[in-house]
Amino acid sequence: MANYGGPPQGYDPRYPPRQANLAPAAQGHATQGYEQSTPKAEIAGENIVLESTNAELRVTTHRVRYLLKRTGSTKFVSIMLDAITSCEVTHTSYPALIVIAVLVFLAGIAMNSSRDNSPSLIGAALAVIPSIAYFATRRQVVRISSPSAHIDVLLVGIGFDHAVRVVDAIEAARSARLA
Repeated sequence: MANYGGPPQGYDPRYPPRQANLAPAAQGHATQGYEQSTPKAEIAGENIVLESTNAELRVTTHRVRYLLKRTGSTKFVSIMLDAITSCEVTHTSYPALIVIAVLVFLAGIAMNSSRDNSPSLIGAALAVIPSIAYFATRRQVVRISSPSAHIDVLLVGIGFDHAVRVVDAIEAARSARLA
């Protein structure tokens, strides 16, 4: 069952996944920057299918690798494509913040008198705060799971359709690998 009401199961808010902008690997650049960013142990015939711009997430023809570096900690997960059991995209937003912004704005207009426009200006200024909070709290997380490990990648600035295409690319690589 898909979880549409909150973060993925097992998600720990103390250690949220880092954001990654994903793009298909460029032709001829299969290992550019790879030596510096991800532990290297190439498999014969392995090619990059998809890679994040910051090289934290890498999908190859054989596996999915994720490297998360933070101050004081590092996490590295590698899942072979044939061990992947599921891929999930979770989109979380808080539309109540937009409703609050509209109500604050309307309250400012309702308190407006014919002589003084300051309540409506204050209402408009205060309505900006929950509007900004709405856009700042929207999240899309791609979770790649195996029986023993999972990878959570926070996608920022990417539409839901693009996040689904990321999952499609992983599934296509898995299908090709198992064929």
